Amino acid sequence: AYEARVIEFADVLCDRGVHRVVLLLPVDVRSAALDHALRRIRAAQTNATARSKCAVAVATAGDEPRFGDARVRLRRQDGFHMTPAGAEVVWQRVRPTVLAAMAHGTAP
Repeated sequence: AYEARVIEFADVLCDRGVHRVVLLLPVDVRSAALDHALRRIRAAQTNATARSKCAVAVATAGDEPRFGDARVRLRRQDGFHMTPAGAEVVWQRVRPTVLAAMAHGTAP
């Protein structure tokens, strides 16, 4: 059901003339239980975008080691959500992939 909703959402945008829908997958989290759930969500989102008309998924995981050692707070107090500085860390790493996905419709 979740994959179907992602496909439907992306396809509505595609049908309205959007050239490419780029879905950024959830970032790293510290909680093992939440990480387990997010792995399932990431897989569902990746499968759904592959079946959509014009969407691609871009992985954002990979920055967790940098979050613990930062001098600037990269996560909000809840420990899950990014601060603007944390979002910038992730964005700087995934930006080339996002731009390539927008241009070519594929993501590594």
